[in-house]
Amino acid sequence: MNEVIGVIPAAGKGSRLNELGQEVPKSLLKLNGKPLIQRAIENLIKLGVKKIIIIVNYKKELIQNFLKDHKFDAELIFVEQTELNGNVGGLILSEKYLINTFIQYHPDNIFTDSQEEILKKHLNDKPIATYLYEERESAPNSKLSFLVEDNRLLGMSKSNKGLKSPVGFSIHEPIFLDYCKLIKKSDSGEYLSKDVISLILSSGGKINAYKLNGQRIDITTKEDYYNALNQLDGEPL
Repeated sequence: MNEVIGVIPAAGKGSRLNELGQEVPKSLLKLNGKPLIQRAIENLIKLGVKKIIIIVNYKKELIQNFLKDHKFDAELIFVEQTELNGNVGGLILSEKYLINTFIQYHPDNIFTDSQEEILKKHLNDKPIATYLYEERESAPNSKLSFLVEDNRLLGMSKSNKGLKSPVGFSIHEPIFLDYCKLIKKSDSGEYLSKDVISLILSSGGKINAYKLNGQRIDITTKEDYYNALNQLDGEPL
């Protein structure tokens, strides 16, 4: 089996964290004494990943210095995303390293369960991509909601109710990058995942989607961070 590669997007400013993100990048925020990016790296290693691409920009030196001072059982490669044009833009920059199946793991997502079973399903079935989603009753500001049937992603919903919202963990085959390079920037100046997904599906490509097992803590705002501290209640996930 070819080695699975990890990708951790850590380039953003975390502007919705307000003053919390002014001194350190979001990925270095600590929960129970452990930075978010360290949690993501350790969880990828538990999945058997031996090479991890860290995409950096904002306060990159702080991230690089922290990681260089720690020993991990994986090779860490830094890719600088000088233009903040979305996670897809970071993947395109990392293309030369993503020659095998790769996992994109967002450090601001903390999961109570391992995603080992999802990885096994992806490697057995080998779709172009596999996404995790969680079911939510409503989310007025949701940017993306899946239409799923029998674990196949069929398209996206515009409804704000009964959502199947993607979470910060997805698995891809290298061909996924070919589609990334075909889409255009959105009006916001970013390459959007939903446009890549739409292109794959319209081309007849296969994408799987599975409901998240366990719980997820999403740290987007300052309030999310303090809520996460309360949820952990002194016990690291």
